[in-house]
Amino acid sequence: MLQNILQLVYDSGLVMINLACRNSELYKEAYSKLKSIFKTMFSRRIPLELNEVIYCIKTDEDQKDVLEQTKDNYATLISFLEKKTAYSDIFDVVDLASCLNEIT
Repeated sequence: MLQNILQLVYDSGLVMINLACRNSELYKEAYSKLKSIFKTMFSRRIPLELNEVIYCIKTDEDQKDVLEQTKDNYATLISFLEKKTAYSDIFDVVDLASCLNEIT
């Protein structure tokens, strides 16, 4: 099934998965299967929750380069939102760099 997802994603595309698992062995197995398909992955744990959002990126680029590009894109988005609205405080955004963890 993961191979099918990989085929549906454009080059440099992103798949976001909300993983919620109480069994540590199943959790490790899910990570392992995802990592066998997607070479570049980042995650963000949801504070006080079981959930973890996993960002799987279809790319052959170095993982650190992808993270830097993602940070740059995020900064551009935040700048755009702040300039284009008088209500910049309505956007609930976080510092992307501080919440993503590399999965190696």
